[in-house]
Amino acid sequence: MTTIAHPGQQDAAHFALFTEVLDAVATGIIILDMEHEEVFFRNPHASAILDQAGVDHSFGGIHALLKAEIDPLRQGRAAHSLRKKIRFGNRLFGYTLYGPVAGNRFVAVFLQDITDQNRLAAMDEATEMMHNIGFLFSGIRHEIGNPINSMKMALTVLRKNVHRFPPQELEKYFDRIFDQVAKMEVLLTSLKTFNLFEKPRPTVVDLLAFFREFVGMLAEDARNKHIGLDVDFAEEARWVNVDVRALQHVVMNVFANAMEALGDRPDSRIMVRCQSGGEVVVLTISDNGCGISDDVQQDIFKPFFTTKQNGTGLGLMLSRKLLTQMNCSLEISSKEGSGTTVTMLLPNATVNEPTMAGCPIDH
Repeated sequence: MTTIAHPGQQDAAHFALFTEVLDAVATGIIILDMEHEEVFFRNPHASAILDQAGVDHSFGGIHALLKAEIDPLRQGRAAHSLRKKIRFGNRLFGYTLYGPVAGNRFVAVFLQDITDQNRLAAMDEATEMMHNIGFLFSGIRHEIGNPINSMKMALTVLRKNVHRFPPQELEKYFDRIFDQVAKMEVLLTSLKTFNLFEKPRPTVVDLLAFFREFVGMLAEDARNKHIGLDVDFAEEARWVNVDVRALQHVVMNVFANAMEALGDRPDSRIMVRCQSGGEVVVLTISDNGCGISDDVQQDIFKPFFTTKQNGTGLGLMLSRKLLTQMNCSLEISSKEGSGTTVTMLLPNATVNEPTMAGCPIDH
């Protein structure tokens, strides 16, 4: 049964249409009156979910269930909550809260049964994972197979001619073999890194100090290549929750790609920008290099896809994997001939006495 608290006679016609529409929606909708601490509206779907959860339909019961999300909205620290999941029995529900807008007193709660959706998503994820694993091993077989075949051919020629070839010819074949060994070492190092951060340990990291140290390491190389480095940080976007080792690996990979894309272009620059996005920090690293074509952008996160002569095609795939494990994201936008921007969303950390993970900072 739909519940609306104290509808006035003048408002009855408006509420009748309002409730008729919302009653038919297959989403639980609850509107809480925070000023009077009562349930202003609750549709039948929401009541059924609360019954299944054994939650009191009153303001107190709903507030107790969602207190952790409601309080930040009441205090104006957020306009809405991130979508959360909660399990009641064998069913899984997703919910989102929207806080008071422009001083009004209402908080809206949207509840939806996502059990089947979550199960299908898990199946899709498992299928995609198996596909990626198959693709990965196929790529490994190909990437290791080629150097092995090349070494095998060189060794076959050497075995038949080792007593006839002059030293210069022997050296040429040995160089070819060592070159193929080096390619395999690069691949194996990449695969080692692939598992290096299987369990990232996020800590509170000062991004400003992190980039001061990071840019300091690259400054001489950048000067030699005539590349300008700009760093711009908003104070409220300074602290994040990440594994500092994983972040360093990702940023190093992004910078290496940017510096290679710049080449000998005049007025080459790499720009680092950091802004607050509420619960996330938006970190962008941009260059004015050669850019990436639309066709290549479709494949850049695929394992072993590379346009570099000596690349492994694992850098960006690994970077996205590391960030995903830390509840972060990585996206790339680029225009051929105009440059590339890498955007990372990192969890915003609000602390009184932050502990820096390995990066000193001046106060």
